[in-house]
Amino acid sequence: MAFEDKLTAIIQQVPTLPDHLRHLPWWILWRIWKCRNKMLFQNQTIHWRSTLQAAYFDTKEWLEAYQFLDTDNNRRSQNRNVETQQHKWIRPPSGYTKCNYDGAFSNTERGAKAGWIIRDDMGIFKGAANATIRYPKTALEGELQALLFAIMNCWSKGHHKILFEGDNITVLKLIKGETINIDVTNWIKDIR
Repeated sequence: MAFEDKLTAIIQQVPTLPDHLRHLPWWILWRIWKCRNKMLFQNQTIHWRSTLQAAYFDTKEWLEAYQFLDTDNNRRSQNRNVETQQHKWIRPPSGYTKCNYDGAFSNTERGAKAGWIIRDDMGIFKGAANATIRYPKTALEGELQALLFAIMNCWSKGHHKILFEGDNITVLKLIKGETINIDVTNWIKDIR
């Protein structure tokens, strides 16, 4: 039997399993992946029984974590669902393209990350990309760099009527000139 067939057989068994074992196939696959990495990168092999046992304990731990959710957490979850429904992606006007971007900042010496996705006025995917950005000093600087990279990428792909949408309100206020932050003045000038 081919590997793909075995994988399909495992996934097809999920709905038939009792509730307390529904996550087990996913944890088995995760443990197989970890075993593969140990074999490839550390030249260590792990017995299949140990792998299954670890997957079983992972499943048990996963389910026990969910038992600690109280009614307050459930209420917060329901509020998040309502909020998510209120903040669904909205298409740009006819003839425009929308680029959703975001920056990821880390307080380490490594470069931060930026990512963006481009969709047309029908919501059809037109492209996506990511970049490692220069070492931002703050999360705000990382967001601004992410926006600048997204702008450059969109224009290089021939998109001219673009709406950019991010999750940082401060970026919007800075670009509109509603607030001033001397630390990021050069980034704002580049974006404008």
